[in-house]
Amino acid sequence: ALSGDYTYNVEQTFMHDENAFTQGLIVDPNFPGLLYEGTGLYGRSSIRRVLLSSGSVLAQMDLPSQYFGEGITLWNGTLIQFSWKSKTGWEYPLSSLD
Repeated sequence: ALSGDYTYNVEQTFMHDENAFTQGLIVDPNFPGLLYEGTGLYGRSSIRRVLLSSGSVLAQMDLPSQYFGEGITLWNGTLIQFSWKSKTGWEYPLSSLD
């Protein structure tokens, strides 16, 4: 087990939608200035493409209100979003968020 005091330095901060309940975050492997973000909360879950430098949401697809988005991953050029509570998942080609 690790013990002891640890320190950190904040190197940079970025703007972010304060209403987004982030449940998953991926840096676009082809464009490091872009993020994919999965958000949660019933009635507010979505998957988004976000410009890191400004926090601007460039594209967004909302989940139906009965689902709580809980995580995302990128696999073979497809974003996959999960709702563990509902045992449901969605696939999005990256091009669907262009």
